[in-house]
Amino acid sequence: MRAWTLLCAVVVAATGCRQARDFLPRTHTTSLSPDGRYTAFVRQGLNMDPPDDHLFLATRGGPTRVLIDLAPDADWCTRIAWTRDSRKVGFVVADDRLPLFNAETGTLEAFFFLAGTGCCGGSQDARNVSLNTDGTEVSFDR
Repeated sequence: MRAWTLLCAVVVAATGCRQARDFLPRTHTTSLSPDGRYTAFVRQGLNMDPPDDHLFLATRGGPTRVLIDLAPDADWCTRIAWTRDSRKVGFVVADDRLPLFNAETGTLEAFFFLAGTGCCGGSQDARNVSLNTDGTEVSFDR
């Protein structure tokens, strides 16, 4: 453990970056589908420079599938949205994008760009993201 701590200190000192406090693997966001059959979750991988998020979908009594791996050190996910019928699940990525997956098959069905970089006014984050009944429309606040 001492060697690991020393290595971390050397890397931090050499790069001039602050050491991440939560670089250990962990599940940090979970969401149960409205019908209770599925659990969507975001797991952070082992990375000294997070985020390193991976999107998962588990079926009650069935398999857990990796849906996608987000770009390390660039993308994150802290919010998940479901359709009311639990057929589709969306993950809000970097507060401005929403990949939408079929809960039964785990396939990517759509990819919504919610908010832009805001040319002159800075970034525009999407808040209060929700899906309509069949997942064809997304509503949110900027």
